[in-house]
Amino acid sequence: MNSLFQWMQRYSNYCISAVESASAAEVLSQFGGDLARSVHGGNRDAAELHSTDPGRLPTLWVLDLGGRCLTAELFSSEALRVPVLRRLARNSRMLSVGVNDNAERRLAYADKNGPIGPFSAPVRTMPEWNQLDQVADRAGLSLGGWSDDHVPASSIEFLGQACGRPVDDEIMSESGLISVILPVLPHTFSEDGPVRSQPEARLTALADSASAEQLRPAVARQVQQMLREAQVDSDTVRSAIDACGNSATEVTDESPAGREVRELLAEQYLLAGTAVLRPSRGSRRRSQPDPEVVHGRVSAGVVAAALLRGGPRAALLEMMYRRAGTTWQQDLIDDLAAVTPAPAAANRASARLEEHHLRHGRSRKAPPTWLSDRDDNGTAPARSEPLEEIRIAPQTFRQETES
Repeated sequence: MNSLFQWMQRYSNYCISAVESASAAEVLSQFGGDLARSVHGGNRDAAELHSTDPGRLPTLWVLDLGGRCLTAELFSSEALRVPVLRRLARNSRMLSVGVNDNAERRLAYADKNGPIGPFSAPVRTMPEWNQLDQVADRAGLSLGGWSDDHVPASSIEFLGQACGRPVDDEIMSESGLISVILPVLPHTFSEDGPVRSQPEARLTALADSASAEQLRPAVARQVQQMLREAQVDSDTVRSAIDACGNSATEVTDESPAGREVRELLAEQYLLAGTAVLRPSRGSRRRSQPDPEVVHGRVSAGVVAAALLRGGPRAALLEMMYRRAGTTWQQDLIDDLAAVTPAPAAANRASARLEEHHLRHGRSRKAPPTWLSDRDDNGTAPARSEPLEEIRIAPQTFRQETES
């Protein structure tokens, strides 16, 4: 490790960004920070803030360098998410380098022409090198000093070019603006739901066949039920779901419903790792939350966000990933009884179910006729046999990428 970058050894989950901006306060706001609750301090102070925050929210340190800012996120990588990249680079440009708990190093760049990435920090033989080369070209940076043998240090040195100063121990110890941040709403959602059973195949075919107007009432009822099951009591979110589809009730990051959903999604951080610094001597140990309860609430929040931001098809597919049980699936199929799956959609869903069974050593198939409202003889299919209980693990930390 380069002796100038000892700070990198102290953290296992961080994201460093160079942002062209008029002020640190503006950058903090775009990241989802609360300026009224911000304080000044260094990165160690930011880690201490995380360790004492009741919600264990990620923290952001912003250093104003005059016309540009250097930021350091601890325990999040918001600057690698497409919606955040777009927000911060709407009238400027930014470059980010992030590392997660699995030691995966990624980069992203954005300017007025849109984002590049996120992508894995590459060596010259990797396909991602082309993306890094595009970043260098658009940002006017040099890759002459990039070493395939020292990718971690090379990525930080590359970031230093955009920053205008080396991102070394000296600059990382300076006092900046720090605050916990509330991550923005998801930008992308599932494109395909899992197909592991006949009801899931049927729902997938219905999602690909029905219009938003046909799906919305039935899916909205299931989203409301999922929120109740997760003990999410928010009249604001429920009212927004009742009104979804009305362009006058758009849910944004700063709207009342949008902010409450963001707070719900932020509960994921209650389960995300531990703080770098231990709480101060004499402080009480916080009780650990029930992971199943937190996963249920966060999953309900993601599904609600999908309905409010992506529409009923997105919500249905997210629900198939995240909601346990099978009774709700049959209830939703019954509610959509008036919708006839298109033959092409039924064929695709049947093929995916067969592929799943083959992958898991099974031979049972779901013929496309089962997915249609009538079989070849014009007879309505019987209700499906009871299904085994399927526990769907929440995929809380799915990475958003630009398609």
